[in-house]
Amino acid sequence: MNRMNIEGKVALVTGAGHVKGIGYAIAHELLRKNAKCVALLDINDLPGHEARDELRKQFSKAVILYIHCDVSSKSSLEGAFEKVKSHFGCIDIVCNNAAVPNETDWESTVNVNLIGTIRGTYLALDHMGVSRGGGGGVVINTSSCLGIITRPYSPVYGATKHGIVAFTRSIADNNTFKKNKVRVSAICPAKMDRPMRNVGSTMIPDFEELRKYADSLSSTPKSHITDTVVKLIENTEYNGTICVVLPDDPMKIIEPQTLTLV
Repeated sequence: MNRMNIEGKVALVTGAGHVKGIGYAIAHELLRKNAKCVALLDINDLPGHEARDELRKQFSKAVILYIHCDVSSKSSLEGAFEKVKSHFGCIDIVCNNAAVPNETDWESTVNVNLIGTIRGTYLALDHMGVSRGGGGGVVINTSSCLGIITRPYSPVYGATKHGIVAFTRSIADNNTFKKNKVRVSAICPAKMDRPMRNVGSTMIPDFEELRKYADSLSSTPKSHITDTVVKLIENTEYNGTICVVLPDDPMKIIEPQTLTLV
């Protein structure tokens, strides 16, 4: 089995500006695995600076940046990638994690969750592709268990997460990505024990029903999620891999269904 060593690598993680979020947990684990440099991208500056400072306390030998970034903005995301590339000289790992659950302003949910992930994946190719001056690398996209199943409380959020799964599977098999040695996989976490920041009835009309449903579920430990991300990065055989991360099954690989078109 060929392996990619995280030690000494440069990583970019979107939606990493909150110490209780998935993005922060991923960044923390990459640093624990001796990544050399990690850039935290988020739109919320105060918690973003706090997240950066907390990681700097724990990993004094690494270089950790916080970059204000709105992943729904083409210029903002492109600028963030350029800052990371110019500061560190390369990018090896990209984790497209930023997401919002706004069912009322559903255009923003599509722009952040799906378009932000698609754009981040193509920017990863531009900065990591071997034909473009890079050394290859890996992209991990954060989908959700709602990218595999459906629930009536969050149809637009679910649609974006289904889209991430389909995009990840398709782009991983794309010849341009293969030739440039850029792998792409996705995680689909189940419910996590984390705060639903600024989420309520103004964003999700069926919020009380959603909360009751969420309360009925077991929480997935963050360690399950970060362990799965590390495995997808380190094992180079994983490409186009979709992993549902459950409380009792941290790496349930979902195989694509086949359909013969005639």
